[in-house]
Amino acid sequence: MSMLTSGDAEGLPVAFVGFQQNLSSIVEGLESQEEEKKMWAIQKLRILFNDDATFLVHALESGIVVPLLDEILRGEDSFALKLEAANAVMDSIPDMMKLDDLVIDSKLVELLLKLLHFPAENVCEQAMEKLRIVALSPVGRGYVLTCMALDNLLHILTYCNILLLRKATQTISVLSRGTPKVPSVKVKPAIQALCLLVTSNDDREVLRNACWALYYLSGGIDEDLEAYCNSKSSISHSVVSQSDIVSGLFEIPVLLKLLEDPSPSVIAPAIRILSSICRGDDGQKEI
Repeated sequence: MSMLTSGDAEGLPVAFVGFQQNLSSIVEGLESQEEEKKMWAIQKLRILFNDDATFLVHALESGIVVPLLDEILRGEDSFALKLEAANAVMDSIPDMMKLDDLVIDSKLVELLLKLLHFPAENVCEQAMEKLRIVALSPVGRGYVLTCMALDNLLHILTYCNILLLRKATQTISVLSRGTPKVPSVKVKPAIQALCLLVTSNDDREVLRNACWALYYLSGGIDEDLEAYCNSKSSISHSVVSQSDIVSGLFEIPVLLKLLEDPSPSVIAPAIRILSSICRGDDGQKEI
């Protein structure tokens, strides 16, 4: 990106000139071979992302900044520089602004998924939180699911870190509710992973989030059940039946454990899961 000269700036609005000059200097720093200049550029970028919403929008729209941050994260730079770049990615997705289309077009979701594997657990935790924020809208949720985020989150359920488990189950819960629905082929593995988690973990927040995710998953497949009952052999795509949910929950005493939990925040979604399983016509229940 070329620097804005005084001649170029003539006749342009002052705010636009300031934005262009700031962005040009930041891009020049990010493209530098000197780590000190890169660090300065990222730190300045983070300040502007947090202080100037207009700059944030224009910087993402430019299509220049995110690829440069990705390049630093994939390169041979120091851990400190990569950590600062990861934090800049987080700052580019504000908690209170609805920028779904811009976040998607900028490939920030894909970058967040890479940061789930960053060698610093707090970065992984923040990346999940940002994915959760993006997934709060139907458009964002659909795109996050398309990017295979659920697979990455289910893998995190095998970790021991409670903070990561809390954030992972919370994000899975958000991805599991509303529309668009989780693809049917993903439902059964998700239920199995969540069931395994609740039998091996006693953290209240993890249990609560996992229960709500199980409830949303078990209640979001009714449209496929009738077809499953009418002709199992005629369905060409994977379908999760009500019996799949029942067997997934009752092969191990998941519900029994949850219903005995002293916390109402755990019992409430557990009861809803049971209600969701019992819902349906006689044919569905028989299966």
